[in-house]
Amino acid sequence: MNTHPKASWIAADWGTTNLRIWALDEAGGILAHRSSEKGMGRLEKQDFEPALIELIADLLKDGEVTPVIVCGMAGSRQGWAEAPYMTVPCAPPSIRNATRVDAADPRLDVRILPGIKQLTPPDVMRGEETQIAGFLAENQTYS
Repeated sequence: MNTHPKASWIAADWGTTNLRIWALDEAGGILAHRSSEKGMGRLEKQDFEPALIELIADLLKDGEVTPVIVCGMAGSRQGWAEAPYMTVPCAPPSIRNATRVDAADPRLDVRILPGIKQLTPPDVMRGEETQIAGFLAENQTYS
């Protein structure tokens, strides 16, 4: 019998070398945190969804759609689906800026957040900007 709590939504940081997920309840409380070494650099496009399902299957609600919000290199041109960069200055990327991924599993609603880029001097972030925005949201004295 499966006794794991079911996620209201899942946050994923999918880098080149690792996939990290946080299953969250409606209030934003963390129900589970997991990671795998199935980073974007080790996968072909057709392997992304199975790698994600392998990590979260027991956290999904049967017959319901679970939002999965992804940041990191999974949104690069070589990743699961390209999420084009936003140019600074800009607000932190949000779900309004996300790229929707057509997942085969009907329980998933996957959105990949864009990274941000600076034109002069040229530089990019893909994932770190989301971590920074989360830190600032939790630590108002730094913003």
